[in-house]
Amino acid sequence: MSDLHVVFRVAGADYVIPASEVLRMESFEGATPVPGGPPHLAGIVQVRGRFVPVIDLRARFGLPAAPLAK
Repeated sequence: MSDLHVVFRVAGADYVIPASEVLRMESFEGATPVPGGPPHLAGIVQVRGRFVPVIDLRARFGLPAAPLAK
């Protein structure tokens, strides 16, 4: 049996995590800023009645900002 993984890229580097560690993947249009939050917290979004933090992995990894993908 093969294991499923989620692969994502940040600053040209690929990262892999087991799919079992991912609760769900969602698309969203912008996040609500959180005053006083850490620099890597892009904001929060509401998904199915729950507030979910949006993490900027570039900021979390100490990398410069990049334009948003369209």
